[in-house]
Amino acid sequence: MRVAFDHQIFSLQRYGGIARYFFEIGERLARRTDTRIGVIAPVHLNHYLDRARGMQVLGLRVPAVPKIRRAIIGMNDLLSGAAMKAWAPDIVHETYYGHGTAPRRARSVITIHDMIPERLPHLFEEGGALARAKAEAVRRADHVICVSESTKRDLLDILGVSVERVSVVHHASPFAQQERGESRRPPPGEPFILYVGQRFGYKNFERLLAAYASSPRVHAAFRLVCFGGERADDDRRRAQRAGVPERVLFAGGDDAALASLYDTASAFVYPSLYEGFGIPLLEAMSFGCPVICSNTSSVPEVAGDAAEFFDPSDTCSIASAIERVLFAPERSTELARKGRSRARAFSWEIAADRTRAVYASLL
Repeated sequence: MRVAFDHQIFSLQRYGGIARYFFEIGERLARRTDTRIGVIAPVHLNHYLDRARGMQVLGLRVPAVPKIRRAIIGMNDLLSGAAMKAWAPDIVHETYYGHGTAPRRARSVITIHDMIPERLPHLFEEGGALARAKAEAVRRADHVICVSESTKRDLLDILGVSVERVSVVHHASPFAQQERGESRRPPPGEPFILYVGQRFGYKNFERLLAAYASSPRVHAAFRLVCFGGERADDDRRRAQRAGVPERVLFAGGDDAALASLYDTASAFVYPSLYEGFGIPLLEAMSFGCPVICSNTSSVPEVAGDAAEFFDPSDTCSIASAIERVLFAPERSTELARKGRSRARAFSWEIAADRTRAVYASLL
């Protein structure tokens, strides 16, 4: 079986969740003697592809400079058609929601990672354009993969797709199981709560910040560390207005830096209003970091019974949930134990198996 991933997400992301998803499943499928994976991306930005050992990458990475993405996409649109036909795939798995890339003889698959712009359009300036592109990608696909049952329900409800065309394949944590131990390290300095990811709109960071600031007991004993994301200067000003500027820290770095934070945080807080899946939940649980999270969308599906839940629209609910974990050692220990067990139920090997089953069903 010859499967091609198109250039779209690799033209857009140097790093990032969607590119990581395709890298993880692609490398595992490519190790199998009955499957070949080709990435048709003549010019791309993606660093994960530098580590590809099984996938055949038809393209070269170029440096990310301002305003280069539009030029790269245009160049790939011109070059990848011929390369795709020459590679002659049986299946084309489109990596984002642009125009179709599958040759006429090939079958096409699209993965829907969330339906957040459709559910919360008021939080997205360009949500309408993205929703239209996504709907068109779903319309032309032979089969649709959703990353959670929650996202599948949204897709069926909003776009009216026939259930026979849709499968669910869960994500997994990018941190290898064998790299994680049962014992956790103490933090190098003051105890802290961890937040990971972007901090705009549906990520609901402002309510988390308000909840943190509203509890003197919490912010006196624990710092709030925010890893990744953009607009740190704006968020520092928000912390200033909330009255806790010295208690909120912003950090970045690679997977090793993030792993160190998961391994030493007193708790991980995930306040999103809506998620299609929620990989950071699995990341935290795999390190035995107690999880405190929203009770909406796909989050309970992923977290199961291994989290302390709150209403993400209620600042008091967020603050109370944080206090219930941070100041109850027995609850924290229980969540750590349940989290490790829960994380083991999700793996990229399982995701690769189920993805290949989708491909095979189309041939």
